[in-house]
Amino acid sequence: MIRYLVAALRAPIQKPEWTMSLEWDDGTYEGPASLISVGNWPIIGGIFRMAPGADPTDGLLIFVVGHASTHRRMISLLPKVIRGTNIYNSAVKQYQACHFAIRSDPAILLQVEGGLRGTDSTESQHEAILAQFDVLDP
Repeated sequence: MIRYLVAALRAPIQKPEWTMSLEWDDGTYEGPASLISVGNWPIIGGIFRMAPGADPTDGLLIFVVGHASTHRRMISLLPKVIRGTNIYNSAVKQYQACHFAIRSDPAILLQVEGGLRGTDSTESQHEAILAQFDVLDP
């Protein structure tokens, strides 16, 4: 949880910004982005309700794309992400799909479940695979 909070507090200082080309099952987006999050769980990092509508049982990925054009706007989004109201902000869009592709300029460093994966990448593909597993409750 601390790692996510530190990263969230550092982001406005670094003010990341990419030109993104996103494609999913029935849509596309081309334009600026300062945040992109792909997952199937409503909460990341223990406190951030990045995708409050995510359902890990529906077989879909939820991806959240945001662009904060100023440091101040980026900082103002942080409490909204914690509360899960970020998706109602005009700077943030949320989409659902089984398949999702990202192309970025400049390259982005992928982070999966809190850990860095691979090197800087200009392209990545994500796919939801619906599977069933048993949860044992003692």
